[in-house]
Amino acid sequence: MSNNLLSGGLTNGWMYWKALVIIRLGDNNLSGTIPPSISFLANLKILHLNNNNLFGEIPLSLKYCQNLQIFDVGGNKFSGSIPKWIGHNAKILQFRSNQISGNIPPEICQSESLIILDLAYNKISGLELIYEENVKFTRAIDLSNNDMSGIIPQEVFSLSELHSLNLSHNQFEGSVSKEIGKLNQLESLDLANNKFSGEIPRSLAQLSFLGTLNLSFNNFSRMIPLGTQLQGFDELSYIGNPELCGAPLPKNCSDKKDVKPIEENDTDQEDEFLASFYIASGVGFFVAFWGVCIAIFCISSFRNSYFRFLFSIRDKLYVMVALTMNRFG
Repeated sequence: MSNNLLSGGLTNGWMYWKALVIIRLGDNNLSGTIPPSISFLANLKILHLNNNNLFGEIPLSLKYCQNLQIFDVGGNKFSGSIPKWIGHNAKILQFRSNQISGNIPPEICQSESLIILDLAYNKISGLELIYEENVKFTRAIDLSNNDMSGIIPQEVFSLSELHSLNLSHNQFEGSVSKEIGKLNQLESLDLANNKFSGEIPRSLAQLSFLGTLNLSFNNFSRMIPLGTQLQGFDELSYIGNPELCGAPLPKNCSDKKDVKPIEENDTDQEDEFLASFYIASGVGFFVAFWGVCIAIFCISSFRNSYFRFLFSIRDKLYVMVALTMNRFG
């Protein structure tokens, strides 16, 4: 019954239709609140109430719809916070364009079934950590146009199947971790209109499927990392970062030491290897040198053999020098 001109409130007689599995009432002119009787629909899997004039809080009674997998209430006037129970079996959660506030509950962040999370255009201010062992199958996260701040949680970069990430129009800050290069399935990344700073991570250029990129209007600085991936976007992807330079921006980088091509492996790993090698070599030389010295001064048999060896070398060198002198004498 979606895409009609239905108006008025939702009926409170849902208890008589317990066999319902799908409800689609989106894109109408419905108003009022979600009636509590909808909790009798234990078999309900899909509920579309998007693009209406519904308001109030998401009713607690909906927690009895334990088979609910797709819940779309975007484009309404719902307020309050996101219920903690709502993410247990959900695959698609869409709350876009409402007046939802508060934090994203950890129950949603820990949902193993979640594929799409769309909370854009609300008043959400906090994000709980997304644990590495969960949400491995999440494909899209849109948290744009909210009141979120702080840094991007490191756990986000463990979402190996993530295809789209939109954190634009918030108050996120700090640098973007090089761990973002682990999101090798990422096709769209939007971090525009935040307070991110520091260099654009070089690992971003290794995301071969990245087709949409927007880093505009932040505080990124220095040179855009070299690589066909990042230079393939136009300057609109980078404008609004006064300290950023390099192609495709018209501003050239005056500091040539910033020019550094992208390689498959980060140079940090090479530096760590060289440091470990030099340390190990030094320790090995130190141990060997003092081991010989201790043996010479403490073990008489070893000392006698050692000096006999040196005397034999001396005698051989003397004979070689004498023969050479006689040959040219």
